[in-house]
Amino acid sequence: MPLYGRPGWWQRIQDSEAVRHFERDGSGPFPLVELQTLSEDRLEHAASPSSSPLSFKKIRVERFSLDCDLLFAIELEHLRDSFPAREFGVVSCIHLLSAIKARRLLESIKPDISRQDEFFDKRLLVYLQCLVQAKKARADHCPPPVISKHESVAATELFSIASSRNAANNRYPAVSKLLLAIGKMNEPCNDLLPDDLVRAILHRCHFKTNLTEELAILLESKAWGGFLKLFGSGPTMGQVNLERLLHGLDNSIKIGRESIELFLHLCVEPGVGEVLEQELRQLEGALELRNDVSSKIIKNYLRSLQGTCAFRSLETLQGPARERQIYSLATTLCGSSPKNHQTGSVPSAANVTFHDDPIWHEPMESSCDMLRKALSRICETNARLATERLKQAQKEHDVIVQEIADNIHETDQACVNITNFLGTRVANRFPIHQCWKHLAPYMMRQRPPGLLERCHAELRRAQSWVKWIDNMRRVFEEYHLTPQAGLGFSSDKIQALSAMESMSRSTSTSTNSTGSSSV
Repeated sequence: MPLYGRPGWWQRIQDSEAVRHFERDGSGPFPLVELQTLSEDRLEHAASPSSSPLSFKKIRVERFSLDCDLLFAIELEHLRDSFPAREFGVVSCIHLLSAIKARRLLESIKPDISRQDEFFDKRLLVYLQCLVQAKKARADHCPPPVISKHESVAATELFSIASSRNAANNRYPAVSKLLLAIGKMNEPCNDLLPDDLVRAILHRCHFKTNLTEELAILLESKAWGGFLKLFGSGPTMGQVNLERLLHGLDNSIKIGRESIELFLHLCVEPGVGEVLEQELRQLEGALELRNDVSSKIIKNYLRSLQGTCAFRSLETLQGPARERQIYSLATTLCGSSPKNHQTGSVPSAANVTFHDDPIWHEPMESSCDMLRKALSRICETNARLATERLKQAQKEHDVIVQEIADNIHETDQACVNITNFLGTRVANRFPIHQCWKHLAPYMMRQRPPGLLERCHAELRRAQSWVKWIDNMRRVFEEYHLTPQAGLGFSSDKIQALSAMESMSRSTSTSTNSTGSSSV
């Protein structure tokens, strides 16, 4: 029922940005958070049927309860014939429902393949996107999961195929990933993505014909990098990598001496066992130019990059971490310890590298693999901590790992984003491992001085300053304000910046009021 004259839940779903976004661009992901907020607001103001009509105290409807399932079942009846509002309505409340009810609702919005009319393609896109978003929406809720990992992977790959049918780029996801995900889905539970629906999607997208043509082009042009990518060949496929190395050596010999030098630099000097996907792709991309001069330029450029990151990190490192880095550079480049430096005083972490632990080379799921690449990029001077975080990631939900990996960048905004992500989990009383709590301050220490002031200037416009400050307090308590954190933050600085924002907001409000009264 509408509250205080406000439109009902189902009306707000119909008028939501998600529906408008679909009308503008049916292939893009819709805003999930807005939809979830509408359902959470509805639940907040709902009263349990067991509440007495004569009592002033209403019994609240709890998440995952039978009352909650019934509440949204009634609301969704208003959207029975409304597309895509009903589908978005299901996803908006799926994180509040019991697992059984949530899965049944998802099954109820599955397109009927016997009705392949002119709107069938749009229904397919919405349904696949709902499956992907439903997995993300339920990421923080304990078993039984509404959607399995394999169903989520299959839905993601199928959505990639269906949404880019007319696009020139990204038409072909990793084929093996799609087939393996479909093959591993349990047959009795395969009600969300049955075989006939999968076949209908692939058939309508002419996937078999397009894939055959693309493979023929790649084979004819000997573009092995692109060919292998179609089949999800990652850095852990040792046999395939060995074949690629041999093929790269053959091509290098055919092109010339500088190409051989490039091959040695990328694939021999690190050690054959240490060659990763990045080095192979660099080699394959360079050799496709078929030009020895180009190989020389690329080789010289790559050599010039060596050590740059290690020296640059000295500008931001402090204390024992800086001492370890100086020691490592001195022993590596000079063959001896720094003057007046005692070897015994250097912590053992100085000798830990990314190659010491097999976890940096073994097969991993895509989310953990993305995190591995991100950690190796930002934790170049602290392999021990990076390894600890990567091992912890293997115990976490893959969606959580994906969120963390997506938020690891060398920018001020990334520091804000990862703090807000962790703060939201703390606010919802979800446990957070200490290694993730240490990751955000580590990222902040890598930024140039003045992070707090820059973030205040940026977040003030988006009115997100208070949210970031509150989340830092939730995640770190008072640690981020201490000298040990090495951030240069203090409660006095934060209060001064917050006061500036309050004064600015007060001035703006006063100006608006004056303007209104003079009309």
